[in-house]
Amino acid sequence: EIEGLTRAGHRALALGDAREAVGCFRKAFLLSGGMASPRLRRACAFNLGAAYVETGKPKKGLELLLQSQPSEGESGERLGDLYFNIGAAHEGLRDFPKALECFGKAVSCERAAQAGSRAGARVQMGCCYLGMREPARAARCFLDAAQVYATAASPEAAAVALSRASGSMLQSRRFRAAEIAGVLAQCRSLCDSISNPALRGKLYNDIGLGYSQLHVFSLAAE
Repeated sequence: EIEGLTRAGHRALALGDAREAVGCFRKAFLLSGGMASPRLRRACAFNLGAAYVETGKPKKGLELLLQSQPSEGESGERLGDLYFNIGAAHEGLRDFPKALECFGKAVSCERAAQAGSRAGARVQMGCCYLGMREPARAARCFLDAAQVYATAASPEAAAVALSRASGSMLQSRRFRAAEIAGVLAQCRSLCDSISNPALRGKLYNDIGLGYSQLHVFSLAAE
């Protein structure tokens, strides 16, 4: 039954129905309390905690995610995922230094793992630095993420990261105009390969605003 509820929860998440996912994962977590397997209970706590974070309840989510940490001496599968979600919970609670620490751990766990997870953690670190009003550091995180996404052949994610990087660079006033223009040009070159018209339109708009802030009005008008 727990397995069925877990599958249903993941299916609901994939369809964007986080509330339904929370319901499934909560039932699975309650059922796991009667089981002899601490590993199963931790897995259920992780699923429910991550779903709570996703639905904007970071405090509840964090409590469950902390319960799902592997015990001493036990191999921690999916440790990168765990650190990422704990980081997201701290970010939701606006505890940015703690969130950064967790995202940093997630990046080091994901070194050999999926590029997308690694880049996702760098994007979240960038968001934390923006929350701490450190746009120059945020820009570097977004640029790192864009590089990883580009290597992993994810042009949409790379373009979004470059757009966020250029915005942070403009905000920080620590970058030369030529550097910012270079990032905007990179972002623009990726836009042609983006099939989603709404995203493509938003990116072109952001690029135009970036060029106008640099007073390159001919490119902004394009």
